[in-house]
Amino acid sequence: RGSLYLFGTDELNDGSMITGEVTVSLRDQNVVFGFKDNGKAIGARCTLAKSDGKFYFNGLRLDADASLKYGILKDTRTGHGEYVVVDSNGKLVKGTKILKDGEGNWIVVSNSKFVARVSDSDRPRKKNGRFYHYDSSADRHDRWGAEITYATDGLNNLDSDFVLFDR
Repeated sequence: RGSLYLFGTDELNDGSMITGEVTVSLRDQNVVFGFKDNGKAIGARCTLAKSDGKFYFNGLRLDADASLKYGILKDTRTGHGEYVVVDSNGKLVKGTKILKDGEGNWIVVSNSKFVARVSDSDRPRKKNGRFYHYDSSADRHDRWGAEITYATDGLNNLDSDFVLFDR
């Protein structure tokens, strides 16, 4: 469990340590690694770390798949292990929002925490601080459906393509 460093290999870079973000091709896919000013990988020694609003593990920036637009990860830094949402650039989604992912699902975020990913045709609605399923095609008095919570809707949406980090 040592620390990860990256050194330049081309003739223009004299073998010095790389700092900042660098894009690397791994398994025919471009990924981004982040390194501190001292050359150490952000999130070194198998720890989850957040830097500049982005999450890293052993230097690897945890980005959502570009086609999905969003992904979730378990934030283990506080000990609570709550899921948070990140975008395709690894940036934390903050606040309270209802987002549409690349597959047409709705992602509900409350207080910067993942609540649920639902496949409703209509955008969920927020009422009195809570989120609900909504059906615009129903009669006016029947449009509001069941409440959306992590316990009822979030646990069922932990697909491997959607979860970026869960340790």
